[in-house]
Amino acid sequence: MEKRKLLQSFAINNLGELVSVREVERGKACNCCCPGCGEVVIARRGEVRTWHFAHESGADCEGGAESALHLAAKQIILREATVMTPAVEATAHRTLPDGRRGSGAAFLAAAHHNLRGVQLEAPVGVIRPDVLAYTDAGPLIVEIAVTHPVGQEKTSLLEQTGIAAMEIELIPDLFQEWTWESLKEAVINDPLNRHWIYHPEMAALAREAE
Repeated sequence: MEKRKLLQSFAINNLGELVSVREVERGKACNCCCPGCGEVVIARRGEVRTWHFAHESGADCEGGAESALHLAAKQIILREATVMTPAVEATAHRTLPDGRRGSGAAFLAAAHHNLRGVQLEAPVGVIRPDVLAYTDAGPLIVEIAVTHPVGQEKTSLLEQTGIAAMEIELIPDLFQEWTWESLKEAVINDPLNRHWIYHPEMAALAREAE
């Protein structure tokens, strides 16, 4: 059985700009290429199937749609200069010698933060996070996961920076068309698709919960 691939909603136009399939002319007249492999793509804007870009050769590259979505998500953060950060929570549980049990929790609520000095793929030590920006609470790293969440090795490297680092997980449907607006909602505002990789306040919250 043929493996179904994610539909590609974004491509690079002849000016080097990332564009949505909704912003270009139909077919090869879109003058676009795939950000993954550089091959010419055509804009399929029919009456039946979901609108998307397809490689002119008919053989889509491995990861082209994911690369395009990943690039678009980073562009949205750069353009909007704001993001919702997830809540941070620490809990503690203790049993006293007489058998009584108690628990405590301390947390920082989820919140929208305005971003300054937003940089894409800027080096931080030995790593290049997807986004590095600055908030009133300090520097912030944002990682975008489409098909490959941050692994243990990169998690360790991010922890070593001492900078708050969060991950936004985009879980696209195979038949979904992403527009700039729908992607903006998922990247900037959705409170359910993000979590902290590392937060410098976690140790202090753990002590507070204790």
